[in-house]
Amino acid sequence: MRTYGVPDIIVRWLTSFLCERQQRVKICDIFSDWVTLRGGMPQGTWLGPLIFIILIDDLRPGLLTHKYVDDTTVTEIIEKDSVSEIQNSTATLVEWSKLNRMNINTKKTKEMVMGSCGTEMNTLMISSTAVERVSTYKLLGVVVSSNLKWEDHVSAITSKAARRIWFLKKLKRAGASVEDLAYYYQAVIRPVMEYASPVWHSNLTKGQTKTLEDVQRRAVQIIHGNIPYDEACHLLNILPLADRRLELCRTLFQQIMRDDTHVLHYLLPPRRDTQLTGRLRSSRAHPTVYARTSHFKNSFILHGLNKFQ
Repeated sequence: MRTYGVPDIIVRWLTSFLCERQQRVKICDIFSDWVTLRGGMPQGTWLGPLIFIILIDDLRPGLLTHKYVDDTTVTEIIEKDSVSEIQNSTATLVEWSKLNRMNINTKKTKEMVMGSCGTEMNTLMISSTAVERVSTYKLLGVVVSSNLKWEDHVSAITSKAARRIWFLKKLKRAGASVEDLAYYYQAVIRPVMEYASPVWHSNLTKGQTKTLEDVQRRAVQIIHGNIPYDEACHLLNILPLADRRLELCRTLFQQIMRDDTHVLHYLLPPRRDTQLTGRLRSSRAHPTVYARTSHFKNSFILHGLNKFQ
């Protein structure tokens, strides 16, 4: 904290807050002995996330790094016939973790290779332990596949939603009102189907779109009985899931486009010359980006450039 210019009095105050903390266990009227904690942040404090962010800020292994609380992902784009640097970056990360007394759990660490770079990828090692190479991995709640397809993610979220629909049936049998059932669906089930949807919506197949919509169709049928799906959605004031995902994508893309400080703004191509676009009746702020593959063409940024400008 001192390296960030935090006043010394605050540093000493936080040190006093964290050091020599004690705890004990109470069962009825019986107390255990006091135990002095050797480390850690009291759970549930406002300072916990902030202090942890400060702690891991200097974790910079050299390659593109994405950090979300205690989850760190290192990404490398390997050009054709080039040499991978992922092992060197991993060694830097391991050294940092040892210096900061935050040992890496090698069993939870995975490696994924996407596409073909024309270079043989050696087994990634962490302290003489081989890192498991996987074809699918759940990253921050999204099941990512090495082939950049979304069958596994759609299967995972529909299964999770189906388990929650069971509770919707129980509420229906218990006599819950239509309003309460609709509220439960929108608060507990639908968010599962929409989580991080800008990442994957534009690359869904028609079959996957139908699979997701069938979950909502099933929930609406439980709430309103055997009436047409469109009519039930109208009565409940619920949009089709595909329309909601599209609107979520539109909202996020327009935020990125308008805000130059947005963390994803750098992914946009440079803006077109305003002197040129100002003379046109209808023009786009950013040029069209051409893609060789359907995956790239349907990715979030290119999809937004084509649909939401």
